[in-house]
Amino acid sequence: MSGISLSLVMDIVLIGLLGTGIYYALRLERRFKALQASRQDMERLVHEFGGIVMRAEDSIGRLKQATELSGKQLDESIDKAKELRGEMGFMVESANAACERLSHQFSPANRQDSASSKASSKRRESVIMDDPFDQDMPGLSMSEQRLAQALQRMKRS
Repeated sequence: MSGISLSLVMDIVLIGLLGTGIYYALRLERRFKALQASRQDMERLVHEFGGIVMRAEDSIGRLKQATELSGKQLDESIDKAKELRGEMGFMVESANAACERLSHQFSPANRQDSASSKASSKRRESVIMDDPFDQDMPGLSMSEQRLAQALQRMKRS
């Protein structure tokens, strides 16, 4: 009986070890399935991430183009503004010079200088009293004529 009991004990130990091995094999299989599912999810995420990166690169390229275009347009606007600033400076200087000429021309001291200047002033005053846009004032540009008319109106008021 000792042979049977030893063999029985060995069988029981072997059954126990096989049960434990089966249990760990099942656990290991579940973990492999979870790992494989995670791997598939990871591959899907990596593939999606690659697509997102490509779209981002395309967007960056379009953004660079838009930035360059905006920069060129801004440079053109700045250049135009500089040109206009120069033209405006010239116009202001011309207007100041015309104003000085007109104020000197219509000053009381200048009117008493000579009889010819009095006659010329009277002729200009009569022209100003009439419709100013129908007649030209010799020696004066249109803007100077308008300024002279404005000065005359201010003197009358």
